[in-house]
Amino acid sequence: AEPARAKPLLPKANKLSWFQSTYAGVDVLLDPDSRRDYQLTNVRGIFGPLMSEYVFGHLLSLMRQLPLYREQQKQRLWQSHPYHGLKGRTLLILGTGSIGQHIAHTGKHFGMKVLGISRSGRERAGFDQVYQLPALNKMLAQADVIGGVASNTGFYGAAGHVFWRDPTIGAIG
Repeated sequence: AEPARAKPLLPKANKLSWFQSTYAGVDVLLDPDSRRDYQLTNVRGIFGPLMSEYVFGHLLSLMRQLPLYREQQKQRLWQSHPYHGLKGRTLLILGTGSIGQHIAHTGKHFGMKVLGISRSGRERAGFDQVYQLPALNKMLAQADVIGGVASNTGFYGAAGHVFWRDPTIGAIG
């Protein structure tokens, strides 16, 4: 079940011994006032490839201005627009867990420099460098693309958001 939807039902589950979350992030069930007399499991490790496809599919669509071309096509118009490539760009990922690592590896395949922000700042596969949260403002200034995939940290509340620095490109949410 989805943790946020299940949480209000937990006090009514008198015989509960095990709860399987359909989400990787279960932080809503771990706050101090939550019930803890049951086994809690989640589905870690399966969302990385899917989220990476989602992020880069939308990022490439925006960078190549496909929504704009689709609108022009409806109007039977053709006007070329500048192309923005990923090679040489800097991707900052907020969250270096399984999902963040998959996105980092994909970014490397596109020739991007990949930076990460995590609580620990520990080195992680796919990242050129990982920093702790206090370095966030400095790293934001270096990033062309920012992805937030940290579901249970103090600096980001939900997985799967990407922002491109160029305001003509837009954001993925």
